[in-house]
Amino acid sequence: MLNSGLTTGVFYQFKVVAVNDVGDSEMSESHRYIAAAMPSQPGKPYATSTSTVKIDVAWTASDANGSPITLYYVY
Repeated sequence: MLNSGLTTGVFYQFKVVAVNDVGDSEMSESHRYIAAAMPSQPGKPYATSTSTVKIDVAWTASDANGSPITLYYVY
């Protein structure tokens, strides 16, 4: 089954019913899904402050694409 035309960042629920000549089954449990994609690539890191013991870095944030970014890993 294909669902298109969904809105990014909106939660959708799906349930399933099986049908045969005798009738319809009970409805399945539902599960929530969010229409989202992986975040975009963050911007190139750059130094905002440096000293002999630390370097502060920043970058342009990624586009979240429908699901909030909860963490960045800095390597």
